[in-house]
Amino acid sequence: MSAPSREALSSAFHTQARSDWAVYLHLAALPEHPRCHALHYLQMATEKLGKAYRLRDTSAATEDLQSEHTGFASFLRLYINQRASSLAADRETNEALRRRAVALAREVERLHPSVDKARCPQNTEYPWPEADQVGVPVHYDFPNLSFLRDPKGRAFLALVQRALDDFC
Repeated sequence: MSAPSREALSSAFHTQARSDWAVYLHLAALPEHPRCHALHYLQMATEKLGKAYRLRDTSAATEDLQSEHTGFASFLRLYINQRASSLAADRETNEALRRRAVALAREVERLHPSVDKARCPQNTEYPWPEADQVGVPVHYDFPNLSFLRDPKGRAFLALVQRALDDFC
């Protein structure tokens, strides 16, 4: 049996990213639910979106792309650079947008339990050791992601939506 083409994999990752994004939007609008659930879907949506574009637009090894949980920040940097003229009025504004968006994307990547575990064990899926206690995602507010509630965070989320919509 032959392996699926990069194009087929890319399309499949995009389809799943769109579904994860829809679940993120739904859960984010329900404040009675713990934040970890919405943030988990945000992390998954952005990871898969980055993989969809990178499978389509780069020659990186398919196996590497499928197994890593980072890459969205790298994708976002390229995405912004390629669409600079339609995202910002001038180079300085575009550069500021790129720096800010990539920094925010890294924070979202850290939600995965295997990313930056030594420095930041808090994640959206599994309990973690916390001194003589155990941290639990449903009881943690993820203060490093409070930016999602401010204008820069909304701009970041709009950029994710645009990247989902631009994929063809």
